[in-house]
Amino acid sequence: MTGKKTDLKTRYEFLIAGLLVIVLGIFAFAIYRVTKYTRSDTQPEPIIAPVGSEGTVLIEVELSQETQPTEEGDIDPEAALDNGEDFVELIPVNEHDNILIFITTPVGDNYYMSKEGRLTLYAEPKDVETEDERPSLQEGRSFEVLGFSRDGWASIRFGGQIYFVKSADIIKTDAPEDAADKHIDPENSQGIRYFVPVTGTDFEYVVTMNTRAYNMPDIESTGNSMDLKAGERVIVAAVSGEWYKIVYMNAEYYVLSYLEPRDTWIEENPDEEIIDNTGYAPAGSPEAADAASSAGGDATPVEESAADTYYEDTSGSGDSYSGASSYGQELLDLTNEARTAAGLAPLTWSSTLENCAAIRAGELPYLSEEQNRNHERPDGSSWYTVNQDAMWAENIAYGQTSAQEVFNAWMNSPGHRDNIMNPDYRTFGAALYYMDGGYYYYWVQEFGY
Repeated sequence: MTGKKTDLKTRYEFLIAGLLVIVLGIFAFAIYRVTKYTRSDTQPEPIIAPVGSEGTVLIEVELSQETQPTEEGDIDPEAALDNGEDFVELIPVNEHDNILIFITTPVGDNYYMSKEGRLTLYAEPKDVETEDERPSLQEGRSFEVLGFSRDGWASIRFGGQIYFVKSADIIKTDAPEDAADKHIDPENSQGIRYFVPVTGTDFEYVVTMNTRAYNMPDIESTGNSMDLKAGERVIVAAVSGEWYKIVYMNAEYYVLSYLEPRDTWIEENPDEEIIDNTGYAPAGSPEAADAASSAGGDATPVEESAADTYYEDTSGSGDSYSGASSYGQELLDLTNEARTAAGLAPLTWSSTLENCAAIRAGELPYLSEEQNRNHERPDGSSWYTVNQDAMWAENIAYGQTSAQEVFNAWMNSPGHRDNIMNPDYRTFGAALYYMDGGYYYYWVQEFGY
């Protein structure tokens, strides 16, 4: 009997101990969940941005789009936090923000051939590696180029079909005598639009009624946009149906209708004054024509280089943009010197990234220190929403008064240096925004593939 009582007592002791372990486990798990929720729901302590020279600041670098999910569901936030990873939830990519713009070539003077060896043809303007064998053209075969994009693609017609090739892989050749007879205008699609560049002096337009300008030729695009007022002057660079590609304050936008040639508008509104906020030289000047021509696109597949241009704000504020000016050229040269010394391929100037950098530089003075540190935009979106296809890394800083000074500051900061020395990047754009009312210079570098 005693033996049985002893066994029963032992069993109860084990049962009580087991229950205590379970209760303690549940309690510990509850504390862990509360702690994790508090940690994930609380803003982290601000990161102190590394300081450059006196009165200058380096903004903490945004390394790359690649470090963040681009589609809803790519990353499980709970799993990421459990693994100690940072999680940034992004808005799913909008198909209307991914339109590729081609600037058409002059008919009869637009034949090319492979620069060297066989030329790979792509069904879409995307460099996606697949196991499928792509068609190719043998060296020496000529073809018609319908247009060039800012992102390094040429749209071609061969054998009655439209293909896409990398513009860096082709060179110009003589067109056949019947080139104009063979030509068929390319058709627009949801993802690809062909714009005809404006030539001559017909680039001055006026807004006929209040409307909106978009970052893509689609009213459903969610990227950067702005409102235009009736009577405002705009510079039209290219046209596609009822869509106008305009240049405005060193950036490119697209307007659906509601524009009228300047001379026609003046005849119809002789007593009205034209509002000029474009940021470019006065109407009819060679500088304004150059701006339209540059934004319209140079239909050549050679590498882009920085032109010596300078954009001033004519609104009277005294603030100025400096994009592909001597500052931009010097930053490109300094970057390529550093890359070449490290055995890396040099970067090529991209006017698309220049426009992106100009927009970002103009935004920096009006954002809080925390917003700039997080590379946010005025609407709270991420830096690369200016052009999600072209922008893959960004360096920003303010206060430095020369290209050499800001470049040295970036190179002395590990995160910024990683962007400059990334072996995968191929394109580059930069801009400076100087506020005359203060002492700050705002610098931006953009990098792409």
